[in-house]
Parts: sequence; C-alpha cells; structure tokens
Amino acid sequence: MPRGPDQNVDLFLEATLPDMIYVWRGDVTLRKALASERLRVHGTSSAQRELSSWFGISPLAHVRSARTAAQS
Repeated sequence: MPRGPDQNVDLFLEATLPDMIYVWRGDVTLRKALASERLRVHGTSSAQRELSSWFGISPLAHVRSARTAAQS
C-alpha cells in the first residue's frame, strides 16, 4: 500500500476520478461501487466498516438529474 507523508494511514481508497465523482454525486451507491470494485478500499477492518459513516456524499445526491428527466 502506498504511503504518504503520514505513515499512520488507516484507510486508503482507490478509484478513478470519474468513479469517485459518480459515488459523491449519488449516481452510484457506495455499496455498488464497492461490490463492482469501482471503489477499492485498503486498510484496517475497523476503518473499512466505518467508511459509509464518514464518506461525504453530496447533499444534492438525492436530486434527480434534469438531463436524465429530459431524456425519458
């Protein structure tokens, strides 16, 4: 696992920028991103269990896209 300036890393997330944006916007649920390995998590098991409680999802994630509605 790569190490940054702080050697005491409890959790490391691995994903492409587009996939992180999809999760943050709520287009892909955290559960689905993990199951499909679009988001990979490395670290202590306790930190992995707490991921959903601190992972910041956009407050607007529940708002339906106008683009999607227009295409329907």
